[in-house]
Amino acid sequence: MALIGATIIYLPLKPPHMTKFSFYVTCISLFSIAFSTPIAGQSWTLLIVPGIYFFTLHVKESGIKHFYKRKSQLFLLLFIFSIIFSNLMNLDVHSDPIRGFKKIRYLIVCFFNLYTLDYLIKSIGSKKKAKLLANLIIYGFTVSTIYAYVSFYFKYDFIKNLAEDPGNRVTGITGIMNYGYETPIVAFFCLAVGFYFRKKEKTGLGLLNTLGVVFSGVRGGILSLIGGLPFLVYYHFKKYFKA
Repeated sequence: MALIGATIIYLPLKPPHMTKFSFYVTCISLFSIAFSTPIAGQSWTLLIVPGIYFFTLHVKESGIKHFYKRKSQLFLLLFIFSIIFSNLMNLDVHSDPIRGFKKIRYLIVCFFNLYTLDYLIKSIGSKKKAKLLANLIIYGFTVSTIYAYVSFYFKYDFIKNLAEDPGNRVTGITGIMNYGYETPIVAFFCLAVGFYFRKKEKTGLGLLNTLGVVFSGVRGGILSLIGGLPFLVYYHFKKYFKA
């Protein structure tokens, strides 16, 4: 339904207006990830129509052999095909095979949305707008992390307005699993920005969100932190490794 709605919205728009509208939808999507998974999902789906448009534009300019602009796009496409192959090979094991294929739609949306984001980064024409996109997701998740700490300390869910004992784990606004899996990306982004631009504030926010993931106890999130930390250290101190 969201895809049909997106098509209806974008069809009358000319490319310049499509870019503007895509930018605002991206702002809503990035900010809402930390607060509402349904809103983020619907707004993210709205970006697939311009994503297909920008993908087609790129293929026309570069040719089908160079259909991907970044290695991450090629990796994501290979990941999608590997999931399809895995599902086909295990049809007799799955209790609900269709469900496994349905989840691929999120990755397909991400694949096309990478073209939208890439075009936006090049066309927004202002460092202020680029900073806005970055700050929306950084501060959005930081608010969610602070909420998680406060709720954990008072043993109270202020959104649901009821007393809850989360045990020894902190949980963000969108729930413990969403928070634990999504926050590591933001934490690393904060740390990377803080290290690269020597911004103590962003480094501090990165550490705050990193601790949030650790205290959430979500194993996948913690493993992603452990796996990603060496790369962060290497690229920041690359000159020392070369010496």
